[in-house]
Amino acid sequence: MAGGGCSNAQYGTSYSAPAVAGGIALMLEANPKLTWRDVQGIIASTSRVVDQDHPSWVTNGARIKHSNLYGFGIFDARAAVAAANVWLNFGP
Repeated sequence: MAGGGCSNAQYGTSYSAPAVAGGIALMLEANPKLTWRDVQGIIASTSRVVDQDHPSWVTNGARIKHSNLYGFGIFDARAAVAAANVWLNFGP
């Protein structure tokens, strides 16, 4: 923003990256034994589909919806932390 002011716009990677990083930190606090693969699996399986009528959504081999436009959807920190509490780690 010109003049060094602030904006109340809360979208895009400048907002989402630190928000998701904070959610991942909460997941790791809930279950410190999670690996990076487990974190990815939790995020993929707990994110919420957005714009579900968009034709880019497909169901992948793990039966999780994915979009080339939206990824796995909106990160749901509450659902991710709940899943982290009971998650069984992926094997090697």
